[in-house]
Formats: sequence, structure tokens, C-alpha cells
Amino acid sequence: MKKNKTQLSLLLSMLALVAMVWGCKDNSDFEKVRNEALTNLQRGGMIQFENLRERMIIKGSDPNTGQFSAPIKDPNGTAVLYTVGVVTATDTIQVASVTSFPTDLVIQAADIRTAIGRDLEFGESFDLFGEVTTEDGTVYNGNVLDVSTDNGVTTVTGGNSRFEIFQPANTGLKQAFIFELTVACPEAADIAADLVGTWEITTNGNYPSSTTPRIEGRIVSIVAGPGENQFTIQDWWTDGLDYIVTHDPETDALTSDRQETWPHPTFGLILPQITNGSAFGCAGIIKMTTRHFLADGRAFGRRPVMTLTKQ
Repeated sequence: MKKNKTQLSLLLSMLALVAMVWGCKDNSDFEKVRNEALTNLQRGGMIQFENLRERMIIKGSDPNTGQFSAPIKDPNGTAVLYTVGVVTATDTIQVASVTSFPTDLVIQAADIRTAIGRDLEFGESFDLFGEVTTEDGTVYNGNVLDVSTDNGVTTVTGGNSRFEIFQPANTGLKQAFIFELTVACPEAADIAADLVGTWEITTNGNYPSSTTPRIEGRIVSIVAGPGENQFTIQDWWTDGLDYIVTHDPETDALTSDRQETWPHPTFGLILPQITNGSAFGCAGIIKMTTRHFLADGRAFGRRPVMTLTKQ
């Protein structure tokens, strides 16, 4: 009987832990995040950006005096505090704090400068880490819950956030736990002067499949055209397949249509589409987040973030 009580206690503890974190996920409606399997359970803490395509840039004429501003909301209705810190080599230092929702999250370049102890540069990127405190004092952040079982022993490690909230291709939300900000150039890029040339690709490694062609470290050429305010990445993913990108001359935003880039051995041709991109001509940097699709229109895989550096 004692053994059964111990097992029951462990099960209830596990359910209580899941209760705290599972509320972060509801594929049908994130405005009413709830646990569909277990009732009367606590909702998790969550903050998200209102606009899935929000451009994550710090804007200003000087890299140390600009700011990032974007609307955020609390879809679960449980948050009482949301803080954001910039990640340094040794610590995460707070640069913003919010106590009511919905609102605009504002992050000042000057506060990042103070946190890292040096001047910022155009085109430079910074990792930001958010934390949400709910009404009962529980803190949620980008540390993901991990539950593993080995020889009948269940181990819970990591944080208390569900991994699904970090997969926008599947959930359709843009979480505000882990994100990157880049200091935008004061003037928009000129395609001929700033973007045409040879570039090297690096990525976050978030490939849609292990069969993806090698792209890390790939050297590509960018040429102007074919249309106005467009440029072409030659041999982008696969030799012989170019990719056309449209550049907004006012905002430096990058967009694209779905275009064939590489053949998957099982699913056929893969068509990436840029969902969020910016050119930083003054720094010789291009950043793009792509979502991949199959020929029949179905979404495929994750969202790699690619950085192109001019050579």
C-alpha cells in the first residue's frame, strides 16, 4: 500500500507540473489557451508579439540612441510581470519591464549599451531573453520542460515552458521569450551599391530536414533584378536554382514568393518563402527567416534563420 501511495503521489506531482506548463499550448486558439485533456488546471505564463511578421530591429540614426518597439499581449490572461534581458557573455541583464497587457514593448539601444558596457554598431545583433511571472508567482521563460523515462524512472528537467511555443511554423504565434534584435542602418540599402556581390551564408541550424543540402558556409552571388527593387540570390540552396527577393527601398524589409530551391527525396521540391527579412546594407549583412512549403501548399519543416555576410 505504501508503494502504491508513493506512485500515486508521484503521478499527482507530475500532473500538477504538466498542469502548469500545458496551458501554453492550444493549436486551435491561442486567444483562449487551455488544457483540453485535464480540466480546472492553471494556465501557463505566456507573452507574444501581436504581429507574427514583426521586424526585429532597433531603429535610429545612431546605433546607441535607437529603439525597438512592438505590440505584445498576454494570451492566457495570467501575467503580472514581463521582463526582458540582453544576453551577455556572463549574464542576462534586464533592459525592459512591463506590468500591464496588451501594450508596446520598448527596448532602448542605450539600455543595451549600458548592459554590455560598450557602443553598439549598425548591423550588430543581440539575443534577448524574456521571463513572465504569473499571478501565483510562477516564472515562465525560454527554458523548455523536458520529461524523460529511463528504466521506469521519470526525470523532469529544464524549465516549465512547452516546446511547441517555440515552433511558429506549427503554432502560428510569435513568442516573446527568446528573440534577436539587430541594429538597423540609418539609411535603406541600395541594391546595386550595397547588395550586389558575393555573400557567405550562416544559419541557426534549424533546417527543415536532415536531407537539406549543405548551406552553412555556402558562398553565393547576388545580382540585381529581374524586377525593380528585386535582387537574385544565385545558386541559393542548390546549384542551378536561383531565388528572387523583393527589397522595400523605404524600410529595408525583404519578402519573397514561394520558389523551388531543392529536391527532397521523399516529398519532392521544397519551396521556401521569406516570412521576415531585412537588409543592413551599411554593415554588409542580410537576415532572413524562411518558411518551407511542399508543392501542394502544405507547410514543411521549421523556420531557418539565415544570415548572409558580404565578402
